[in-house]
Amino acid sequence: MTTADGASGPPDPGAVRSLDELVGCLRALKLWAGNPSYDAVTRRVNEHRRAARRPDAELARRGTVVDCFKTGRRRINSDLMLAVVRALHDDTGYLAHWQQALRVTLAETAAAGQVRVLDRLPDDVPSFTGRRDETARLTRAAGAAAGPLVCVLSGMAGVGKSQLAVHAGHLLAAGGGSGTTLFVNLRGFHPDPGQPPTEPGAVLDGFLRLLGVSGHDIPHGLPARSALFRELLAGRRALVVLDNAADEDQVRPLLPGGPETLTLITSRRRLDGLEGVLRLDVEPFGPDEAEGLLRRSVPGIAVGDDGSAYARIAARCGHLPLALSVVAGQMGARPGWTVTDHADRLDERHRHRRLDSGVEVALHLS
Repeated sequence: MTTADGASGPPDPGAVRSLDELVGCLRALKLWAGNPSYDAVTRRVNEHRRAARRPDAELARRGTVVDCFKTGRRRINSDLMLAVVRALHDDTGYLAHWQQALRVTLAETAAAGQVRVLDRLPDDVPSFTGRRDETARLTRAAGAAAGPLVCVLSGMAGVGKSQLAVHAGHLLAAGGGSGTTLFVNLRGFHPDPGQPPTEPGAVLDGFLRLLGVSGHDIPHGLPARSALFRELLAGRRALVVLDNAADEDQVRPLLPGGPETLTLITSRRRLDGLEGVLRLDVEPFGPDEAEGLLRRSVPGIAVGDDGSAYARIAARCGHLPLALSVVAGQMGARPGWTVTDHADRLDERHRHRRLDSGVEVALHLS
């Protein structure tokens, strides 16, 4: 940060989004302030607290001040960190920036730590259609694997990666291909900014509990949790589904590595940094598959005057399973309408750029 007269100012905490980044900014502030000793910082903190008539029990100790500068922490003392900031740069406006940064960072850290893990797969979609080649490739690879198998299903949003992973998982389970099952949505690309990507440590906390580890026996550090997770699955036949992954760093600690484990990862990215994995690029449906999904989702609806109505709807949806499923739900909610009526309505709303919210969101995400 540089001031108007060219002098270097204190570091800006406004861009930080994690506790470690916040600590890094605090370290930079300490250096900017002349790198005072921890004893000096502690003394200044306590001078301010005594001036504010705080009781002796609330005076800071050198050890707790030092802790404010340590990375890898799961919790921080916000009040003490702000006191340290003030001790390093006693400016009301700058302190307000830190207060806002703390609110944002703690909120995002809490959200990232909230994760729901399952010991089963979500229900398969009754109207699942297409993807025969992809499904066959997955089942063949699982049957031929002589060790742990990791498969990355990548593709654009709305293309049906998650449905394919769940469908394939159910097929493998029905064929005796899995014993222990673990599923998690990693929220790698969640449309809600308030739902950031999940922290691997939080996922492992949930997985370990599902595997029978009591809360007080779960290690604190990510490497130790990952090691225990691998140890517990080393002798099990297991299926692990990591849905909607953000990047390689998020999934690496979650890979079991046991000789009879299958891990299915879905992501908008190919995750090329993962080595020794099977990759499936999931593409939008072809016209026939898209029409087939519509027909199976809403059977019994009269076609109407236009025999190409299904094809028109499929094209308006970009042949994307997510958008097709949204439209199918709308079709089922309007008894008495023909497929032609629905196609005409989509055409009209497209001309006026007024697609229904669900379809618009599905296409926007894609």
